[in-house]
Amino acid sequence: MSKRDILTLYLNRAPFGGTLQGIGAASWAYFGKPPARLSYADAALLAVLPQAPSRLRPDRWPARAEAARNKVLDRMAAQGVWPAETVRESREEPVWLAPRQMPQLAPLFARMMLSKSQNDKIVTTLDAGLQRQLEDLARAWKGRLPARSSLAMIVVDHTDMSVRGWVGSVDLNDDSRFGHVDMVTAIRSRHVDMVTAIRSRSDRRDRYSNPLCMVWRWMTA
Repeated sequence: MSKRDILTLYLNRAPFGGTLQGIGAASWAYFGKPPARLSYADAALLAVLPQAPSRLRPDRWPARAEAARNKVLDRMAAQGVWPAETVRESREEPVWLAPRQMPQLAPLFARMMLSKSQNDKIVTTLDAGLQRQLEDLARAWKGRLPARSSLAMIVVDHTDMSVRGWVGSVDLNDDSRFGHVDMVTAIRSRHVDMVTAIRSRSDRRDRYSNPLCMVWRWMTA
C-alpha cells in the first residue's frame, strides 16, 4: 500500500467527534461544505481534530479547537508549507460552524456497511429514489410518535432478497429519540411493539415485498 493509499484510508476512517467518521462527513457536519472547499483554517482544524476528537470538538469546545488549530497553522508557516501571510489571516478566522445539514441518504445503513468493510468503495443494492421516499415517510411520521420513541423501515426485493431501502431511526440528529440507534439491527426488548406489514405486487415497476417494519421503542427508566 502506497503512502497516498494509507493517507486516503486514514482520512476516510478517522474519528472527528461524536459519530462522525471520515473527512467528508466532518467537513459537511462542521462547515457545511465538501473538503475541496475548506479554508486553510478549516483544514488545519480538521487535521488536528482526530488526535483528540472528544476534547477538541469545535461544537462543544470552540476555544480548545481554535488553540489546537492555530498550533497547526503555526507549524505550517514554520515549515514553509503555507505562506506566512495566509497563516496570519487564517489565525484571525473564528471557529465558525455551519448548521448540520449533511447531504446523505441511509446514514445508519452507511455506518453499518463501513464498519463491516475494509474497502474504500462499497457497492450496495439500495435504491436511492426509494430511500428518499422512505426517509420522507419517516419524517412525516415523526410528529405522530410518542415522546422518546423511534421507528425503522426496511424494504427487500423478494425476487433476489436484496435490501432496497433502510431507515434505522426516525431522525438521526434527535437524541431524545435515540436517533443514532439503528432500530433495524438493535436487539429488541420487552418494551418494543413491532408492527409488520407485508405487501406483494405483481407489477414489475413495484416489485418490493416489504417487511415495512415500524418499531416503537418505549424507553423506560
